Amino acid sequence: MQSAVVPSPFVIDGTRATFDLGGMWEACPGEPALVFPPPTAGWKPHTVPHYETNLLDSDGAGQYFVHTPDNIFQADGKTPKRADKLAAWFRRSITVGGPIPNGSKVLLQCDGIAWYSEVWLNGIRVGNSVLGTAPNTYDVTAALRVGDNQLVIGVAGRVRLWDSERKTFIAPFTGPMPGIYDGVRLELAPDLRIDDIFVRTSVEKKRIEVDLTLINDGQTARTV
Repeated sequence: MQSAVVPSPFVIDGTRATFDLGGMWEACPGEPALVFPPPTAGWKPHTVPHYETNLLDSDGAGQYFVHTPDNIFQADGKTPKRADKLAAWFRRSITVGGPIPNGSKVLLQCDGIAWYSEVWLNGIRVGNSVLGTAPNTYDVTAALRVGDNQLVIGVAGRVRLWDSERKTFIAPFTGPMPGIYDGVRLELAPDLRIDDIFVRTSVEKKRIEVDLTLINDGQTARTV
């Protein structure tokens, strides 16, 4: 990838280019349903990423406390014990200085958002996740445009992971404090790229085996 065709403010990083979105965002309180669009009022400056945010309740516990429904819900197992700090909205503007090069995809990398998240770019829903302890990747190529863009991320606490009918959490729910606790960035990547690498070693056989997962987002089959 040549730097001449990479639009600002992407920065060359090996065979890819990245745009770190960390820094000062805006945030406001929300409702657990995270119905888009978010409120028009109540936005205040907020750092992303953050270890903890006062917009989301930690259920009265520290980072590694093992939560139970009793921490979060009333006796009926459905109604949250508190009416506020159950969800929040985060947003920031993104200015892209030129077109995306042919043969490239723009990926939004969210390294850690707890616990339930909805992601919107320019009013287009690009995905959601219940995996608060795992990174998530969204293809935002179609939603990103030259010039000004707005990224909006809705985040709900553990209330969104609870299935009251089956009386169980639908995803892991212990670990980090709720919020955007790790990095967010845009990544400009080739449409044919390595997605994952798994290495197996054997001292007995004196051998190393490597499994590569390739993604081809192009229009035609390709041989590598």
